[in-house]
Amino acid sequence: MNKQELELHESPAVIKHIEILQENITRMAGNSAACKTWAIPVITGIVAFSIEKLCIPIWVSLIPAIMFFLLDSFYLGLERHFINQQLEFVSKLSNNTIGIQDIFIIKSKRNIWIHLKFMLSGMVSFSTAIVYLPIIVLICYLWRIGY
Repeated sequence: MNKQELELHESPAVIKHIEILQENITRMAGNSAACKTWAIPVITGIVAFSIEKLCIPIWVSLIPAIMFFLLDSFYLGLERHFINQQLEFVSKLSNNTIGIQDIFIIKSKRNIWIHLKFMLSGMVSFSTAIVYLPIIVLICYLWRIGY
């Protein structure tokens, strides 16, 4: 590595670019954890109220379960997207194929199909499936047996 390459790697702009991507990754991971944190008590409360009072049908608890599952999956998909952006940036940096626009522009892909792709990639993740699928199966079972 020559002096010019070292200066580029240690450039404040390069370091700030990586920090911004890392902040996005951290925020998406925090949002995903918050979904799980909120989902369990909300769904448990609705199920308990449905079973105890019998005034709300048990299937109503499927609504927040599915909504939290989709939201959590979306955040996880976005987190993976930003990780891929960071890996791509570092790869370009190490291969010396980085351009000025790569350093000063952080652009995420935006359209409905890409967001659906993010969500689908998060839905097949172990971290979302292990939390939400048992909840959804349990609610469907309770609904089936007549609660």
